[in-house]
Amino acid sequence: MDLDNLSGRRKAAALLIALGPELSAMVLKHLRDDETEDLIHEVVQMQRVPSEVRDAILQETYEEAMTREYIQSGGVEYARDLLARALGTQKANEMLARSNLGGSRDQPFDFIRQADPGQLITFLENEHPQTIALVLSHLPHELAGRILSGLEYELQADVSSRIAQMQRTAPEVTREVESVLKKRLASVNTQG
Repeated sequence: MDLDNLSGRRKAAALLIALGPELSAMVLKHLRDDETEDLIHEVVQMQRVPSEVRDAILQETYEEAMTREYIQSGGVEYARDLLARALGTQKANEMLARSNLGGSRDQPFDFIRQADPGQLITFLENEHPQTIALVLSHLPHELAGRILSGLEYELQADVSSRIAQMQRTAPEVTREVESVLKKRLASVNTQG
């Protein structure tokens, strides 16, 4: 089963299989009857989904969800991307620097971006799935994808689902979670 050759409907069916019955049922509740019937027909036709296809579909779904979140939210990185597309990277950076918006303010979970992804997986896998989803939603897509793919399969599905359903989190909640995780990671690093 080659991911590039799968139709959108087959990918959706494979995603439902990968998510398991509970999460899939939550997804199906939001679809029209005809869409549900079409997807169930595809699910019936699929005897099995190879693990590499499952992982690729979960990764693709995660990246799509993150892209939509990125597009729907503003901020320095969105402004930088917008200006870079319009004026070029150098001019965008100059303009942001002149306006004091060049990113001198730390982004949430910046301390995690510097850590080894392998250590992060070990550190985060013991956190609540909602906490992991919050952290991953603030990391660069590539790093978040590597961390997500390193988690156990069931946890990947749970975290992916939470990211997809995540609403905007209050900044004070994000700062509190960041503060607690920063202290825990510092504690782990001093013990190791």
